[in-house]
Amino acid sequence: MKFFSIDSPFSRALSFIGDILILNIIFLVCCIPGVTAGASAAALYTVAMRMAAKDDRGVVKPFFRAFAQNFKKATVIWLIFLLAGAVIAYGIMVIYLNSAQFPWIIKAVYVLVTFVYFVGLSWVFPLQAKFENTVKMTIKNSFIIGFSHPGKTVVIMILMLVPAITALFFTYYFLAGGFVWLMFGFSGIAILRSMVINKVFQPLIEKNEAENDTESL
Repeated sequence: MKFFSIDSPFSRALSFIGDILILNIIFLVCCIPGVTAGASAAALYTVAMRMAAKDDRGVVKPFFRAFAQNFKKATVIWLIFLLAGAVIAYGIMVIYLNSAQFPWIIKAVYVLVTFVYFVGLSWVFPLQAKFENTVKMTIKNSFIIGFSHPGKTVVIMILMLVPAITALFFTYYFLAGGFVWLMFGFSGIAILRSMVINKVFQPLIEKNEAENDTESL
C-alpha cells in the first residue's frame, strides 16, 4: 500500500499534476475580463516559480494573494505591452499586405522591433511577480535581463510562443489537443519557463539579501 501513501512518488506526482490543472484553470478564469490578464500572469508566475523550485505552499491562496498584490502594477504593464503589441501587429499587417512597397530595411527593422518586444514580454511578468519595483524599472529590467542572458531568453521565448506557433503552423494538432491546452498548457509552460527563470533570478535574490544584511549592520 506504500505505492498509494501520501508520501509516495506516485501520490506526489498526482498532487503535482492536480496543482498544474488548478493553476491553469484559475489563470484562464482570471484572464477572462481581459484587463486582468497582467495580474493573472503575475500571479501565475508567482506560483509557477515556487512549484519549479519545489516550494510547496499551495496554489489557490498564493495565486489570489499575488493577484491582489500585483493587480495595479501588473495591469499597467499589461496595457503598455498590449498597446505596443497592437501597434507592432498593425505595422506588420500593413507591410505584409503591401510587401512590394516597402524596402527590405523597413522589414528588417520591424523584425528587430518585434524581437525586442518579445524579449521584454518574456521577462516582465516574472519580474513583477518576484521583485518589488516601479512599473518603469520593471519594464526596463525586463529588457536588461533579457539581453544579458540571450540563451535563456531564447529558450523561454520559444516556450512562451509554443501555443501561438502550434496554432499558426500546426492548427490541426493544436485543435486536437485543445483540451490539453485548456487544462494544463499555460501553467505547464509557465513552470517549464520558471525552471530557467529561477536560475537567472536566484543570484539577484542572493545579491539583494546580501545588500540588505549589509545595510542592517
